[in-house]
Amino acid sequence: MGHLPQTSPYRDVLIKHSVSYFAGYYQGATDPANVAPNDGPMVGARYAIRLGGPIHLTGRLAGVFTDRNVVDPTLPPAQRITGTTSVPLLFADAGFDLILTGSKSWHSIAPAINASVGIAADLSGTTDKSQYRVGIPFLLSFGPSLRYVPGDGKWSWRLDITDQYFRLRYPESYFLKTGPDDTYLPPGASRTVWEHNWSYTLGLSVALFR
Repeated sequence: MGHLPQTSPYRDVLIKHSVSYFAGYYQGATDPANVAPNDGPMVGARYAIRLGGPIHLTGRLAGVFTDRNVVDPTLPPAQRITGTTSVPLLFADAGFDLILTGSKSWHSIAPAINASVGIAADLSGTTDKSQYRVGIPFLLSFGPSLRYVPGDGKWSWRLDITDQYFRLRYPESYFLKTGPDDTYLPPGASRTVWEHNWSYTLGLSVALFR
């Protein structure tokens, strides 16, 4: 049975451009060498342009305030992690949102699936004694989102769960034997690892050029 327009749970959401400002929590992965960026607060902005139907083109800039362990592989095993250093991360990517309810919301809710590519950059630019740094690896980002679009859609809320998937490259010093102790990582271990790093953010969006 259908609904009269005034009683239908579906509402048109004809937003051509929007900008979102978000904040939340970044959950860094634990890698084999224990030197990946740790957990920390995350803030950023996202711009979206509707291409037609359920597809939106998106661009995102996000920053994470985190740190990582510093390793000196020449020390005895129990002393090799010598402390931490600040690692401010910048994520810059572009991609697509697929709105699962098309150009409408259902009871003011519009779920979506997101995917994008870009870079993850360590803004500190520093290299520690072991010659390790995060650098500027290639970034894949993907995950679900949920929008709450009340009223005419001028303002809306957006909840995102995003996987930031990028590579860590270990220096040769992690695999060199410098004394009687074992190397920091086994000689046969991979020099590069790809890690899943999840973030959970809540954003406020505003529609533009309506």
